[in-house]
Amino acid sequence: MDFKIKGSGGELLKITVMGYSCPDAVDFWDGNWLDCRLNLGLNGFYADFAFGLRADELERFLRELEQLNSNLKGTASLENMSCVIHLNVTIRKTGQLIWEGRLVYPAGHGTTLEFEVESDQSFLPDLINELKSIANRYPIRGK
Repeated sequence: MDFKIKGSGGELLKITVMGYSCPDAVDFWDGNWLDCRLNLGLNGFYADFAFGLRADELERFLRELEQLNSNLKGTASLENMSCVIHLNVTIRKTGQLIWEGRLVYPAGHGTTLEFEVESDQSFLPDLINELKSIANRYPIRGK
C-alpha cells in the first residue's frame, strides 16, 4: 500500500507501507512502527531507501490533510520520530499546494535533501483516500 505526492512538474514522492515492524506487538510504542520504502523523483534527483514511520504519524497527517481539503486554507505536516522525513504542505488562496520537504538518510546524521514541489488542490482527494486505506489496514495500536 502506498501514498503519493505528485508535483505539477512530474515530481513524485511515493511512500510504500509494507507492514508493521513488530507484527506481534500491541503496545503503542513498539506496535505502531511501520516498515516503509521511500521513492523520490525530482528534477535531477532520485532517492530510494527503507525507513520507519509510525501509524500515529500517518493518522495525524491524514487528519490535517482532511482539514486542509475542507477549509482550503492552512497547512498539514508529516514528521516522523526518526527524523528521516518532514513534509509540510500549504494551500494558497488560488488552490495551489506548496510542498516543502526534507529527507535525511540514514536517519539522524545522513545526507540531507531539501525540496519544494507545487501541485493543486485537485490532488488532495486521491492522497486522502490512499492514506485512509493505509490507516484502515494499519490502525493505531495501544494507547
